[in-house]
Amino acid sequence: YVGDTGPTARFFNGQEYQGKKICRFLDQHLAGSWEGRRVLEVGCGAGGILGHFRSKGSVVKGCDLGADYLRFGVEQHQLDLVHGSIHEIPNSEKFDLIIYSHVFEHLTDPREELRAVHERLAPGGSLFIEIPGVYNIRATYRCDFLRLLQNAHVFHFTMNSLNNLVGSCGFKLVAGSEY
Repeated sequence: YVGDTGPTARFFNGQEYQGKKICRFLDQHLAGSWEGRRVLEVGCGAGGILGHFRSKGSVVKGCDLGADYLRFGVEQHQLDLVHGSIHEIPNSEKFDLIIYSHVFEHLTDPREELRAVHERLAPGGSLFIEIPGVYNIRATYRCDFLRLLQNAHVFHFTMNSLNNLVGSCGFKLVAGSEY
């Protein structure tokens, strides 16, 4: 699906670079340092995005369904990664930031997922959702709309439709774009 048969250093480094871009976006819209903030990534793969946030001083945790990728992140990068979904993270654990980077469009019940996010989000915490927008088809899909419409993507969102969904579940948009 992602072009590799298993986790590699190149894959992890690509995730880490993505974490840097996410952090830069969030720095423009959220106040304060990342030092000591608790960050959860759902669908973390090998944990490269979390690796970047950890380098900024955050306390990080991730969950994913890919056991080989999780093992890579734990063994090679000593990350706190759990096999499974957000439901494997105890409700008692609260996070200042919960990240879904190219995961949310794969979920079969996004409303239920948002309820689970609410239960694990600390007061004043933030939710970051990054998806392939239908108005800005990334280079990953070679600018081919039919590649975007793959079987792994259960939902397709515009900024407006995603905002309507999360808004109906009690979230308020702070910043967003079609990119």
